[in-house]
Amino acid sequence: IPCFAHTIQLIVKDGLHEIKSILPSLEKVSAIAKLSHTNAKFAEKLESIKVSLPRAIVTRWNSQILMVERILVVPTLTLNEILIQLKYKHLCFNSHDLDVLNEFVCLLSLLAKVTTRTQQQNSPSISLIAPSTLAIYSDLKNAKNNIRYTTKLCDALLSSLLSRFGDLLEQLEINLNETGVDFKENERLYDLYKDPIFLFTPFLDGVCKQYSSVRYSATLLYNFGIFCTMTSQREMTMTTRGRPLMVDGGYSYVKDRQTNIKGTGSGRTINVLTVIIVYIHVI
Repeated sequence: IPCFAHTIQLIVKDGLHEIKSILPSLEKVSAIAKLSHTNAKFAEKLESIKVSLPRAIVTRWNSQILMVERILVVPTLTLNEILIQLKYKHLCFNSHDLDVLNEFVCLLSLLAKVTTRTQQQNSPSISLIAPSTLAIYSDLKNAKNNIRYTTKLCDALLSSLLSRFGDLLEQLEINLNETGVDFKENERLYDLYKDPIFLFTPFLDGVCKQYSSVRYSATLLYNFGIFCTMTSQREMTMTTRGRPLMVDGGYSYVKDRQTNIKGTGSGRTINVLTVIIVYIHVI
């Protein structure tokens, strides 16, 4: 399986090919960030309002997202006043710039967080793949209906995501055509993520507890059609969009997959999904 972080970076790279229309706004950000490290007066002005802008690391695209986010936190009127005082009026942000930059961050912030998280670990767990992919897909899908200036970027990100992780999303019976985005299956990657193990591990891998990914994954699964309630560890009710769902059927990635659970007594066979449900409610 290819490096997950590298695959995310390739998705971002595909998306960044479609930012020509918003480059002027991004170039302002880059110029302001550079100015904060090369112009002493500008740096002093920023320090007086307790603002520090990070340097963008060329080899790490997520650092550039952080830079945009940090600049957007600075009150626009204050920043523009400082720029005008120092004869950099051409770098002042207008309402269009702010709209563009906020959309840009909206589309890429989660991808940046996923990249940062995987880079922080020496051996990232495969349990991060499904929750991260689902979260990114959901964010991009929802953002597509609320953006105005970065539609091409959003479509490019979705197309690249679907071409690489489409089979994983199909395991949740997601209609890959619902976004209206064209994509071509990546022959090398598309089928690699269809193994149900990617859907089970977020619930079974204790590593995810520290990131709350287990509960987040459960929420995502609910949004895509599976919901479970539990009055005790022995009594559980499952529904799909309000309809009763048998524990041993109904979804291709749990159907016919059994595992032996051995306790203090004799071993017994139980559906993998049952294990997941119990695990969610005891952590």
